[in-house]
Amino acid sequence: MKTEAIKTQFEQAEKDLKRAKGELYQPMEDVVSYCVCVSARGALYRYVKSLDLLLSEDDQVDQQNDLSLEELIQRCNAKSDDLSNINFSNINCKHLDVRDEGEIYFCNDVDIVKHCTDLAEEVREILLDKLPPDFKSELPVF
Repeated sequence: MKTEAIKTQFEQAEKDLKRAKGELYQPMEDVVSYCVCVSARGALYRYVKSLDLLLSEDDQVDQQNDLSLEELIQRCNAKSDDLSNINFSNINCKHLDVRDEGEIYFCNDVDIVKHCTDLAEEVREILLDKLPPDFKSELPVF
């Protein structure tokens, strides 16, 4: 059950990150920051959630369904120091429920949304380093 949850979260995070990066490849004046913001924070949330699941010793997936990004980061830091070198302090929405697509909050600044995209990529790399080789081979590449 935990393995499937990690795969599901990882696959969606990959799609979100690809969408965010694709938008950022455009000239700065053409970037839709809303799209990058929502996609990047979704990817970041899902990568951190996957890492939290991976670090969890039990097979309970349900206990973290209502956690904010900030709470997930704290849980991961309590279990491992993998995220300790990443500076999450500039994420203005980390205390919000980033899964709530009805939330109107988003960043307009391209540099800020690029920063969130970069953070998602950093967490992705940590997650990939921690995943067992047989698990990585089953993940789709986007």
